[in-house]
Amino acid sequence: MPAFFASSNLATRGFCRDCGTPLTFAYNTPEARIYVTIGSLDDPERADIEIQYGLEGKISWVEFCEDVPGEITGDSAAAQAFFAGMKSNQA
Repeated sequence: MPAFFASSNLATRGFCRDCGTPLTFAYNTPEARIYVTIGSLDDPERADIEIQYGLEGKISWVEFCEDVPGEITGDSAAAQAFFAGMKSNQA
């Protein structure tokens, strides 16, 4: 059974309570998706990547899934307003 940590006032992260492996991420909104870390899956080869999130943090020399569409975090006025109120709970 996973444990959960409110990493900010906007999001919650799931992790393995035994080993600490990151498992999930979700914003604290009713319409939020639950994002699952691919490395936490028993058979990640079976999970097709449909979209990449957080392209603003991509390292320039890393080539990974170049043909998969991506999204920059906070790339709209609504997203920027949402993130403006973020308070981190991580010390």
